[in-house]
Amino acid sequence: MWDERDVIPARRGEEQFALVRTKPEDIRRIRELEQAGFTFHNRMLTMEVNLQKWDQGLERCIRYECRYLEEVSQDMYGLACLAFVRDRRFHLKREFDQTFAEPLILGYLEELASEPCMVFHCLYKGTLVGFTVIKKRENLVCENCLGAVLPEWQSKGAAMGLYVYMARELRNRGIKRLRGEISSTNLPSLNLHVGLGGRFVEECDVYIRRMD
Repeated sequence: MWDERDVIPARRGEEQFALVRTKPEDIRRIRELEQAGFTFHNRMLTMEVNLQKWDQGLERCIRYECRYLEEVSQDMYGLACLAFVRDRRFHLKREFDQTFAEPLILGYLEELASEPCMVFHCLYKGTLVGFTVIKKRENLVCENCLGAVLPEWQSKGAAMGLYVYMARELRNRGIKRLRGEISSTNLPSLNLHVGLGGRFVEECDVYIRRMD
């Protein structure tokens, strides 16, 4: 059974959206959502990396300069808009529309910046090419809330180097596990986390009702 308290509201100008998360096997709830006008939007997989079993040999993948910061920097906003061109967290319309998605991307990053966070940068000749935003959770667990790499750098090892550096630094700070949600359509990120030794621990489906 679901009710309006389950709904995650989203708004962009005059267009409104409602999103609900459900287990893929909960057929009864899915039917209720469909009857209420919801349609399937995205499947999210939770990946977990055990940092206590960290393979130090992966550190050879750190080929570019990486840094640790304690706040979101201004150059991250433009990079995020260039990176998230097909991310269903921000592309809520049926078609991919970057003009529509960019305010949602910027708003989410501003929300992350409003609370304490750990930020990791990957740079090439002083220019930002990738970043991650990490939040501390309970029981020595961290959540990767947002990670982005410029498209032209995604095949050059920047993402792997950034994530290896981040994992090493988190481990050195006593963090035991790194978790993060990844869209099932984001194959590069899924492969990246598998390469880090991650495993899938949870899945959920997101249904959306568009009121446009």
